[in-house]
Amino acid sequence: MRSLDSPTLAALGARRLIIRHFFWITPRDSVTGAQVAAVGFWNDVGAVTLNVVDGVSGSTVSRSYSGSGKAIKFEPIVLATGIGVRTTSVELNMIDAAINNLVRGYNLRKAPAERHIGLFDPSSRLVVSQLYPVFVGFVNGAPITTPAVGAGGSVKLQLVSHSRELTRVSTEKCSDASQQKRVSGDRLFQYTGIAGAMTLYWGESKGTATTTAQAVTASQTGRGRIPFL
Repeated sequence: MRSLDSPTLAALGARRLIIRHFFWITPRDSVTGAQVAAVGFWNDVGAVTLNVVDGVSGSTVSRSYSGSGKAIKFEPIVLATGIGVRTTSVELNMIDAAINNLVRGYNLRKAPAERHIGLFDPSSRLVVSQLYPVFVGFVNGAPITTPAVGAGGSVKLQLVSHSRELTRVSTEKCSDASQQKRVSGDRLFQYTGIAGAMTLYWGESKGTATTTAQAVTASQTGRGRIPFL
């Protein structure tokens, strides 16, 4: 269960709140693939700098978000138990210069992304406390809808939750080198690289081990015997 601070609990108890949504993304350089400075957007007016609970580390950090029509729509998030892969989306304003620079000037494939909610006091119009994360994941697609004359267009970032990492298939093999990376000194797979080429001896005579079918055929013709039978 998530622990909330006293100001947030008091505001929730008073039932007098304004909710705003915040989006944070860390794009990559289109040429080098290296991560560049993250950017943030929110669905209100102006630029704000607020304390935020980092969705990965859990520590409180300061982040700046730009508004004034940059973020158009935040898809509702279904809150449920379990570790299943969740999906959501954020629709951005395609005619905004900052949004165009983000989606066309950088590589957004699998870019780390977070969604937070902020609770504001309707009287003071100030944030009640720090922002809490409601979604942590990656960009799974960023289709740009180019509209026809007189129609509307948008940029819709499709997000998948961080739990998708649990579906990643390991490329490691059952080798001694791989096992040493996991537990140094564990020699469980010491001979896996040469086991297939080793000659096994059965019974009293030395020779390559035969399969069960070969051994049965040999015993029936009197040219061999099945060990242990």
